[in-house]
Amino acid sequence: MRRISIILTLFLLLAFAKNDQREKNQKETLSLINLLPSSFGGGPDSFGYLYESTQDPGDTVGFEWIDPSQGEVLILDDDDLLTRSLPFPFPYYEEDLTSINICSNGFLQFPTSWVNYLNYPLPYPQIRNMIAGFWDDLDPSAGGTVYHYNDPNGQFTVFAWVDVPRYGTQETQTFEIVFYSDGRMKFNYLDMNGNLSSNTIGIQGRDGSGGYFLQYVYNGDPPNHILTDSTSVIWYLRQFGNDGGIRKIHSPLPFIPAGEITPRVKVKNYGRNPASFFVKIEFEGLLRDSLAVGPLPSNDTALVIFPSRQLSPGIYNFKAWVSLPGDENPRNDTLSRQVFAVHFLDSLEISNGNLTPDPPYNAWEWGSPTVGPQPHSGIRLWGTVLGGEYENYANWKLTSPIYTANIDNPYLFFWHWYSTEYYFDGGNVKISTDGGNTWQILYPEPPDRYDTIASSGNSGIPYEPCYSGYSGLWKFSAFRLPVSQNQNFQIRWHFGTDLSIVSYGWYLDDLGGYGFQPTTKVEEFVAKGLKSSRRGTFLNSPSLSLEISLAKPSGLSLKVISPSGPILFQKELGFFSSGSQRISISLPPLPNGLYFLSLGNGEEEVVKKFIFLR
Repeated sequence: MRRISIILTLFLLLAFAKNDQREKNQKETLSLINLLPSSFGGGPDSFGYLYESTQDPGDTVGFEWIDPSQGEVLILDDDDLLTRSLPFPFPYYEEDLTSINICSNGFLQFPTSWVNYLNYPLPYPQIRNMIAGFWDDLDPSAGGTVYHYNDPNGQFTVFAWVDVPRYGTQETQTFEIVFYSDGRMKFNYLDMNGNLSSNTIGIQGRDGSGGYFLQYVYNGDPPNHILTDSTSVIWYLRQFGNDGGIRKIHSPLPFIPAGEITPRVKVKNYGRNPASFFVKIEFEGLLRDSLAVGPLPSNDTALVIFPSRQLSPGIYNFKAWVSLPGDENPRNDTLSRQVFAVHFLDSLEISNGNLTPDPPYNAWEWGSPTVGPQPHSGIRLWGTVLGGEYENYANWKLTSPIYTANIDNPYLFFWHWYSTEYYFDGGNVKISTDGGNTWQILYPEPPDRYDTIASSGNSGIPYEPCYSGYSGLWKFSAFRLPVSQNQNFQIRWHFGTDLSIVSYGWYLDDLGGYGFQPTTKVEEFVAKGLKSSRRGTFLNSPSLSLEISLAKPSGLSLKVISPSGPILFQKELGFFSSGSQRISISLPPLPNGLYFLSLGNGEEEVVKKFIFLR
């Protein structure tokens, strides 16, 4: 580890007196009777989570210990992280978690990968979907064992820290976090020692915004929640008789190409009783739809698909909600998100987006990765070395072509994934408005934020804010650009590393812009013979007549590309003067199916999607 311990406080403890109590409390299973709440100890938060504990008078939750020793031993260093799959989809706030990141410092999270040893009060926006059993500076490398145990019957899974000391001390802690398949959680504290007024215990959905968090104790506040041996805290959603809600918005995503959109939302019957209800959506009052669902059994879900609609470029507030007569819990009725119908969206499938890497080789690369993540869409992306790990002392830049703003303060969007040495390696986004002579750091729109400030030893971005650590899943980021209408600018993704420890790096996919778009030298072309309908764009004959507009004289080539990537047909069309042109061409025989038609001049290209159907 790279931090220096200034003070090492050693405590010599005799634990023999507690051994009999530990054996008495250990059990292989957890009685469901002791999980059933009869009163409310704390909460609810804005999503509806409550807790009860053995420390609160009137709560009936009981303490019992699930022995994890037959489970997997997790090898964790100090300030370390491991990812494990869950044996069942675990419903947590608006998500169904299928895997979890286990931090040595006593907490779980997903998809973020923070390993903070300093605990903070909740909400803590940098860590998403946090389950803090005992967030403190713990060091499994100095002793004790961390376990992951799955119930053979599939009812629960356990993450346990057994005799793990606080960093630099002999203060050992034994506690566990239990997930139940129905969404309940239980924190069990068997044997807690030393300073128990320096930790955070609680839960947090997403980044904690909107009141999605519930804290049990922070650094001894409140005093009656300072842990003692044989304490348990249960976390749950109260189940009402009638309770329907929106579980997740599947579509639209935060940014989409303007055009046809098919809204899709998942709903859930959270109540005890079967339920029939209406599901409604709205695009900022412009488009509204309603569909009936049900009867839906208790705890069941349904995916509701609405009719497709046309959406013009713009910024929309999309809202989905349920209408259930007699609904006893309105907290989960509505979900909303801001949606950008963008002027352009580049999937990076057909071309590299005309982004320029520096250095030109063995750094930022465009193509299909063989390590790291699968692309966010398709098979191609940009990444820092697609076939291995990045280098030490990297100072790698990926720079866009010149863009022109159509409006004041346009937006840049992209999806990205990263795996780096936290704090020491990472990347950020910059903008230049003077042809690349100077660059200004851009900051993501909330709730997104950079993970840390890069170390002084970073060769590319020392002391600069950056994305660093492990993103988990693909992450969406948006940036508002400080430029005016008609102003030219460039974007740069800047990646830097220090002298040791490498990983897979930073990957980018599906770049988009609202209020700006690339200026293509092949300004546009119309392929006569392509026929549009509500089901798509069709070509019924191999004969095409192309009407082309060129900004300057240029040579042109035409390609037909399979959706999986291979070029099926390519033809050099010759050199043409600027202005409008008309070209006739015959394509080779093609099987019925989906294709991309690309017209380019070696610098820029325009791509159209079509379905060949004879």
